[in-house]
Amino acid sequence: MPTRPSSWQRCIIDAGSVLVAVSGGADSVYLCHHIREQITTPSVRFAIVHVNHRTRGVESDADEVWVELSSIEDG
Repeated sequence: MPTRPSSWQRCIIDAGSVLVAVSGGADSVYLCHHIREQITTPSVRFAIVHVNHRTRGVESDADEVWVELSSIEDG
């Protein structure tokens, strides 16, 4: 028997889309994957955003590339 969606899942279904900000750090990447796994309604659009503020030089650039490649791999 399927479970009922939680209140936050109902908000997502009603909104029709989810935008997750990902820094490239482990916590935001985990959050992104966790939210993605919870979306079971095919009509809900899922997108990832990353802003490279270039505050850490090449490390910031590496985070940007990693987030982009990870999001492509996840579809």
